[in-house]
Amino acid sequence: GFSGTDTHQAIEYGISDCDELLASLQSDKSDRLFSLGLPDGIRYTWGNDRPELLAATSEQPEGRLEQVSKQFKWFGSIRDSHYESGLHFAFDSKGKYYLFYWHQDEYSELEPDVVFDGKFAELLKLCVEGYLAVREIEKEDDEESAYFDLEELVTFLKKTLDQQANAKQ
Repeated sequence: GFSGTDTHQAIEYGISDCDELLASLQSDKSDRLFSLGLPDGIRYTWGNDRPELLAATSEQPEGRLEQVSKQFKWFGSIRDSHYESGLHFAFDSKGKYYLFYWHQDEYSELEPDVVFDGKFAELLKLCVEGYLAVREIEKEDDEESAYFDLEELVTFLKKTLDQQANAKQ
C-alpha cells in the first residue's frame, strides 16, 4: 500500500487525457514525458528524477527496461501525497490493463500487480472516463484540483450505470 501512517493523507490521481499526453510527449522541457513506456511514465511522475529507471543506470537485467517499455504503455498513476510510492496504470496491445506498484526505496521487477481483463478492463475504462469527466466539470467550475474526490467518481459511475440500465429497458 501507500507509505505513511496518516490515515487522512491525500491521494493524487494523475491521469491525463489524450491532449495532455501528446503535449507532454512533444514538449522540449526537462520534465517532459519521454515515451509512453512504463519506465518513462513512472520517471515522469517523479519529475524524471529516477535514474534507476534509465537503461544506463538500471539495476534491472540488461534489456529488461526496453522489454517493459515495449510491452506496457503508461497512461497515469495514483500517488501518495509524500511522493514515495505510486500505482501506475498501463495497457498492452492485447487490450488488457495493468496496475504496477512502485516505491522509490524498493527494488521492483516491474511485473504487473493487478491485471484487468474482460469485464474488469471495461470497468477500469469506465472509471478512467468518469475521472476525466469529473475533472472537466471541476475545470468548468474553476475549481480544478490536483486531488480527485472518489465519492464524485462513484456518484458519476452509479449515475452512468443507472442510465445504461434504463436505456436497455
